[in-house]
Amino acid sequence: MFKLNSSLVSAGSVNHKQSGLALFATLVLVILVGVVAVSGMRMTEMSEILSGNSIQRSRAFQAAEGGLKVGEQSASLAAKNRLFASSTASEGIFSNGAVDEHWWRQDDYPGAVKLEDDVFPGVVESPEYVIEEIGDYVSDAGTGIVSLDRGAASYGGLTRSDREITLYRIQTLGVGSTTNAKAVVESLYVENL
Repeated sequence: MFKLNSSLVSAGSVNHKQSGLALFATLVLVILVGVVAVSGMRMTEMSEILSGNSIQRSRAFQAAEGGLKVGEQSASLAAKNRLFASSTASEGIFSNGAVDEHWWRQDDYPGAVKLEDDVFPGVVESPEYVIEEIGDYVSDAGTGIVSLDRGAASYGGLTRSDREITLYRIQTLGVGSTTNAKAVVESLYVENL
């Protein structure tokens, strides 16, 4: 009844042998494209994490810098009002050597001044600062500090060149949008008396 065409049968057997190789090549190609796509997604994810960390560090640093400016104003006011330093910072200024080396690692460090909330937007905690009086120094008419002995002139007294200065160390702790992002900034502040 039906007669098979021998040319059709032989063509079908050739296609059957090639279909395995095409499947393998396609599978390898799909795997390679998948690896490249996953790698690209990981690189994008890492870039976003690094960008977020950079933003957090920047916010913490800016908060610390802002706290430093407020601390410098407080040091200037303290020098003008002749507030004396104490070991407990009872007047807002620590005496030389009274500040713990890593005070910012302690919660609610006594003597640290915390700024008001909502002064620095985008941070979870307001900056804190401590002021430490390093000492009084006598200057020789602007050519540099000559006497580095603490108390070389009486406190608040004037030298022959009319220049006595008080040196303060101000340290500020700033926190970013998460409590894990912290920055500590230190400045030396000189006040002419």
